Amino acid sequence: MYCMVAKIILSQSPDFLNDIGLDSKKNKKAISEIYLIWPLLSN
Repeated sequence: MYCMVAKIILSQSPDFLNDIGLDSKKNKKAISEIYLIWPLLSN
């Protein structure tokens, strides 16, 4: 569920990826780590 939420947020906020210097095509591991920590960030 958090993964889906994060995908929606990231898909609606392309600038967010640029701000943290990630390319979703090249850094899927880093993106998946964001999905894991997103619940912590949103609390």
